[in-house]
Amino acid sequence: MSSHTTPISPARFSSALTDLPLSALYAKASELQNSLTHLRSSNAQLADFPDDRDCVQAIHENEETMANMQERILLLAREVTDVRGLPWKPEGEEDIRAVEDSAGRGAEVEGVRREGGIEVVDRTRREPRMGDEELARRLEERMREGEGETNGDGVYL
Repeated sequence: MSSHTTPISPARFSSALTDLPLSALYAKASELQNSLTHLRSSNAQLADFPDDRDCVQAIHENEETMANMQERILLLAREVTDVRGLPWKPEGEEDIRAVEDSAGRGAEVEGVRREGGIEVVDRTRREPRMGDEELARRLEERMREGEGETNGDGVYL
């Protein structure tokens, strides 16, 4: 990531997902998976230089970025499965459990608890779908709230 941009918080990322179509959620997951693949490859190459402080620092920064990306994938999966009640099957992913295992954050997501090793989702928390007018109002509200945060370059998901 550039030193000039910072990703939005997980809470803002999650709230931004509610208005996106399913295809956009899967596309974002695919984009994040692709980025993870490249970062892993980069770290493997950088590992050949363990005595170079810059390489060691780059590996650390890449690992931090990868953890954030994995968390984003988990949030995408939660939006699809828990909020929309649909299966999580983006290209290259087996199911949500594979994402949870790699992110290591399965039990931290609100509305989900584990009982005897089984994940139980509280589906009573599901909000009803909103109409076009309400959707437009909320989008305008979010855009006003986010002004100044994006440096005029749009929202970084």
